[in-house]
Amino acid sequence: MKQVERERKKIKQVANEYRSKGYEVVIEPTSNDLPHFLSGYRPDIIALSDKENVVIEIKSSAKLAYSDYLTDLAKAIINHPNWRFEFVMTNPRDISESEDWGNLLSEDDIHTRIEDARKFLKTDQIDSSLLILWTAIEAVLRHISIDHDISTQNQDIRFIVKYLYSLGEIDENIRSRLDEAAQARNSIVHGYKSKGYTRTKLENLLEIADELLRLDYYG
Repeated sequence: MKQVERERKKIKQVANEYRSKGYEVVIEPTSNDLPHFLSGYRPDIIALSDKENVVIEIKSSAKLAYSDYLTDLAKAIINHPNWRFEFVMTNPRDISESEDWGNLLSEDDIHTRIEDARKFLKTDQIDSSLLILWTAIEAVLRHISIDHDISTQNQDIRFIVKYLYSLGEIDENIRSRLDEAAQARNSIVHGYKSKGYTRTKLENLLEIADELLRLDYYG
């Protein structure tokens, strides 16, 4: 099934789900259907009720990565009471077939890798410490995403970081430090030196890993 067809099918499915819950649903709303703070945006669906209003975007994974539009839309909504943003990603295969969450690192695995990263740091093995720490951080971020019903298979971690930032789950300081660490990690795995990634930065990244763990979003 082509991406556009898959998205259209999902739009109808989500719209019907909200209608069945008593929401007033508008597919592809015009500017007249939207509040002033969404001027300039064209979400796929809005679902309205007495308790809450939902702005829904549905995209295929191929069109998803690095989408500033999605991030900006989420930010436009986040500070408005009784409004929330919902992102739905379509997949060529059913999630139960394509995403085996059982293989994602467990809480114990994550703690073990963080401790291993600390051991490498004690002997000034910065690159090795960063690589193993990053696997733990990425696992935590994916657990948080799953809790928000965000499908993350085949998604670059930078998109996940950006999206969680747009939802307010991580702040600007964490977002920028994760971006920097991701760049350093990518340099290492592709055979380059991690330019300028110091011991101090790695110590800060360990603190971020602990902070993400304290969010306690995983089971």
